[in-house]
Amino acid sequence: MGKIKVLIVTQEMEPYTLSSEIAKLSRKLPQYIQEKGMEVRVLMPKFGCINERRHRLHEVVRLSGMNIIVDDDDFPLIIKVASLPDIRMQVYFLDNDDFFKGREIFHDANGAEYEDNSDRMIFFCKGVIETVRKFGWSPDIVHCHGWMTSLVPFYLKTAYKNDPLFSKVKVIYSVFSDTLAYVMGNYNPRRKPLTVEMLDQLNLDRSFSIFKERFSNAGQFVFTFVGNVNLDSLKQLTEMYIASLPASGASEMYKDYGAAYPTGNISKTLKKGKEAKASVQLFYTGTLASIGDLDELQLDQLTKAMGIKLRETLREDAGGVYGVGISGGINKEPKKSYSITIRFGCAPENVEKLIALVEEEIKQTKLNGVAQINIDKVKAEQTRSLENDVKENSYWRYRLEQAIFRGSDPTKILQAPARINLIDVATTKALANKYFNEANKAKFVLLPE
Repeated sequence: MGKIKVLIVTQEMEPYTLSSEIAKLSRKLPQYIQEKGMEVRVLMPKFGCINERRHRLHEVVRLSGMNIIVDDDDFPLIIKVASLPDIRMQVYFLDNDDFFKGREIFHDANGAEYEDNSDRMIFFCKGVIETVRKFGWSPDIVHCHGWMTSLVPFYLKTAYKNDPLFSKVKVIYSVFSDTLAYVMGNYNPRRKPLTVEMLDQLNLDRSFSIFKERFSNAGQFVFTFVGNVNLDSLKQLTEMYIASLPASGASEMYKDYGAAYPTGNISKTLKKGKEAKASVQLFYTGTLASIGDLDELQLDQLTKAMGIKLRETLREDAGGVYGVGISGGINKEPKKSYSITIRFGCAPENVEKLIALVEEEIKQTKLNGVAQINIDKVKAEQTRSLENDVKENSYWRYRLEQAIFRGSDPTKILQAPARINLIDVATTKALANKYFNEANKAKFVLLPE
């Protein structure tokens, strides 16, 4: 059994930045995880206040050279590395002259906040994922620390959700997201936040025995092969390696362990940290009697189109927001349900004003639908993305796996281009009224102490 792979993404870390709660935790946690026999990699921004000579940073040429797009502009990503003192662990630093050179973390020498902090966050979070892809390293767990890392979970669950490198990844966002997961899991024990005390209870021998138990019966395994292969050779290799796997007549089914979205209206405020920033997440959830062929696609299109308008409203019209994201998803098992999440960062004094703007935009979408121009933007982007996706084996493998698992017609995969264009203004209005359920709404706000 291979080592568990853990990616730590942090905005601060001792000894590279000044001491803070996040910096201290980000220094101790990777060492603790490594000492428990796991494989750890750490990524953080290369702020201008980090002394390269003192900490012996040097560029990793084989990883550098990528460009990251922020608001339609390309910015080169430079990767540097240093070794943590006293332990055999490397820390990777993501650098760019426009966003980090000669600059402090979030405020300049006069205490004024950098106006492009939201763009710096977008660059860093996109850069993290692209760097991991360049590693060719598939993490089992991604643990994010600090406001500047907050878009990593969002990107992993949206833009990169079909990337096989991240297909099985579990994401932890401390401290705020620990509370979110527990509450939105209706306080189910399996959603309880992970603690150091719980890690001490882990038994690798027991973990290995579970692994052997789960793979002792391949009778219900389905193997999907996609690519330019010789069928005769594939058949021979399949008979040699797959046919010899242990199998029994036992039939198994996944279990519903009871985690479900809470019902009713929830409002929680958490005070943590000293940084003068707030994080806000709004959830709309509900159950579904049935799920149609277009439901997942069109919920995704609705949230993408609304995201365009929300960014315009919150960033440009109201100002003071540090990145805004909206995403939606449908769960087909064990229970049919859905959730929509809206998240943004802002100055603490702007929290209620910006929440009111979000709620007003939802109200207008229910009344009028999404503007046609934004629907067209989403259609165009999804069409371009599909044109690239169909060139990758991973796209076909994932779609075929889903069709086989759910017993649906795999030839419908070929209808994807036409299905993208089926949404219109009237559809977005109907979708908004269906999914923005005011009876099941949760609001979470993280404020400084």
